[in-house]
Amino acid sequence: MKGQPARRENGARAILSIWRAVCILALAGTLWFIFSHSAQPAPVSGTQSRGVMAFVNEVLGSWGLPGVSEHLLRKAAHFAEFMALGWWAFLCARAFSRRAARWLPWLWGAGALCAAADEGIQLFAPGRAARISDILLDSCGMLAGLGLALAAAWAWGRWAARRK
Repeated sequence: MKGQPARRENGARAILSIWRAVCILALAGTLWFIFSHSAQPAPVSGTQSRGVMAFVNEVLGSWGLPGVSEHLLRKAAHFAEFMALGWWAFLCARAFSRRAARWLPWLWGAGALCAAADEGIQLFAPGRAARISDILLDSCGMLAGLGLALAAAWAWGRWAARRK
């Protein structure tokens, strides 16, 4: 049983390495998803939005709820995309640093830069436009994702401490 602590430590390192890779890939994938959808021409983007809107309105209607407009759906999508980006950005920071909370202002700033870049991409997509209000909405989504991930990490830490 002499080598067991070393095996356990190596196993923990391997799991941490895998988790770091998952976080980085998820963060990169989320950013790719955001930027690739912003690069789509207006007719393609509009067709996708109307398809999602039809599905959402069908589900809402089956629950007896009113449908949503395409404008509201697009804004909710902006917020949700950047909320996911904030979630993965915090989890990446947490995977590399136990004190990830001190990185929150930097992560939020990076998210705001990504939001500005996202709107900049739309300037070059046919029929699309960039809006300052979308940058602000995206930045709020990023902040919500960071806050949600921070709360989840805090809750996980409390739960893990009680298990011991």
